[in-house]
Amino acid sequence: MDPLEAGRIVWLDALTVNVDRTVHSSNLMVWPTLGTVPPRLWLIDHGAALVFHHRWDGSDPAKRYDFRHHALGRHAPDVRAADAELAPRLTEELLRAIVAQVPDAWLLDEPAFTSADEARTAYVNHLHARVRTSAAWLPTDFPTRDELAAEEARRAAKTRQGRPDWLKRVPDLHGKPAAEQDWSVHLG
Repeated sequence: MDPLEAGRIVWLDALTVNVDRTVHSSNLMVWPTLGTVPPRLWLIDHGAALVFHHRWDGSDPAKRYDFRHHALGRHAPDVRAADAELAPRLTEELLRAIVAQVPDAWLLDEPAFTSADEARTAYVNHLHARVRTSAAWLPTDFPTRDELAAEEARRAAKTRQGRPDWLKRVPDLHGKPAAEQDWSVHLG
């Protein structure tokens, strides 16, 4: 993947605080086009994004979140170039137009607000403040492949530590195919 494209995706995830696109759960999908056109990458499952809306009173738009294990971190994402490209384009007016598309019914249950428009204003204000403070939260500290592998080995060893022997060899299938087996012994 191109570092700028990876940077754009990481930038969007950092802006919206989507902390769930990790090396363990990429939430990325390549749509097969059967050779008719080039395959396209789709960003899926944004359920963990916008975590600030769970605590409006204590949410700091400049807060930095841990994106070291972002699914695209190993692609050397150029988040600085993405920020330079995208931040000026994400204006308060554009955010208002986007948030205006959110149905009232989705915003009326927000206990911190008396109306859907008040909630919309809060989203716009928070996201626009986040865009303006990107220097504070821009993720740039991605570990190398070797550092990720060593960290994963430590995590796996710690997980196996308290398990009985028969559970110590559970396969780790995070995005990897299961080991090939010779099934002929089971087929007679």
